[in-house]
Amino acid sequence: MAVTEKDGSPLKDNWIYIQEPDVVVGRLQIFNNWSPWLVAGQDKVWIGLEYFCNETDPLWKLSDDEMARFAIAEIAKNRILKAEDVEDSHVVRVPKTYPAYFGSYDRFDVIRQLP
Repeated sequence: MAVTEKDGSPLKDNWIYIQEPDVVVGRLQIFNNWSPWLVAGQDKVWIGLEYFCNETDPLWKLSDDEMARFAIAEIAKNRILKAEDVEDSHVVRVPKTYPAYFGSYDRFDVIRQLP
């Protein structure tokens, strides 16, 4: 990663919210910082980029290759890493990860009663 702590050491955060207006990515995860056993070699950094969208959005409908290229370009654009340093990618889509409960808060008792 091109971004480090002030002393030059690797970033210590688990995740970082991205708020720049010129990118779509919502959150960066640094899996090495969750557990050193998540990464095969300590000379590698495993990051995850999270995009918040709906299944009907054009971003969701990108192919895995298109999504990977898009994500790499975005994170390189913000100078967090260099695109040429990316060795691998994997796309996972998780529908309804952050559901909204608008108009249904008064029915939580129904959910609580389910076995």
